[in-house]
Amino acid sequence: MLAQNSSRVTHIEHMSAAVVRAQLDAIAEHARIDAVKIGMLGTAENVQAVAEWLSEARPQLIVVDPVMISSSGTALLARAAFPEVVALCAAADVITPNALELAELTGSSLAKNHIDVCNQARAWAERHGNVVIAKTGHLDSEQTTNYWIESGAEPIKIHTQRVDSSATQGTGCALASALTTRLAAGDAPARALAWASDWLHHAISHGERLDVTLAHCQPLAGPMDHFHHVRAAMPQPHIPQPHIPQAQVPQSHGPLQLGSCARNGGGSR
Repeated sequence: MLAQNSSRVTHIEHMSAAVVRAQLDAIAEHARIDAVKIGMLGTAENVQAVAEWLSEARPQLIVVDPVMISSSGTALLARAAFPEVVALCAAADVITPNALELAELTGSSLAKNHIDVCNQARAWAERHGNVVIAKTGHLDSEQTTNYWIESGAEPIKIHTQRVDSSATQGTGCALASALTTRLAAGDAPARALAWASDWLHHAISHGERLDVTLAHCQPLAGPMDHFHHVRAAMPQPHIPQPHIPQAQVPQSHGPLQLGSCARNGGGSR
């Protein structure tokens, strides 16, 4: 559990593995599970609890966002839990690491260009037989590219224009979640990644327009606009105007003329 706003995390409280497992069991007994997207787990015990549940529930699609290291380099997981997350990623269908996490997973240095990114992702995919979504947002380029990389296939490349915005909190989590929903809905890989990448691009583009941060929080560090596409599709509400019967409409008789008593300070006639 995190205490956070769009700029920073102020406190982290780890749930017990028993609570994590109880929540998973509660969902499984109530709903059909088409896909599972896994994010920040915090401790090795929680990772183990999720891995055990996955081996029993056997969902059709497992997407793992490792959440080991933030894009700024902050550790989000105890170092002792890294091997557990590596094993969880190896068992997933799709993983969506950021550049630092991809380097950690593959024992490499931080990728400096698109070729490095793709080589690291392909090395992982060939070793473990799953898909890597390799991202290039950390590179200095006008375009960002998300790659779908799997063993024995040409990479799928989805390009979007870079957005100059600080409303980028949670982009990795958002992309992984959006991709999971599209794959679970039956989209082919290229269509799913294109939809998720385009949605994220517009969520960032519209983020600063929300104008929800306080004036002293400069430069702006606000949230993305996750529901921009929903608002754009909604019809504008119709606000009916009150009907005033013609007899009640005041008639204009020209400019108002003040009586002599009013001009002289009031009084009754």
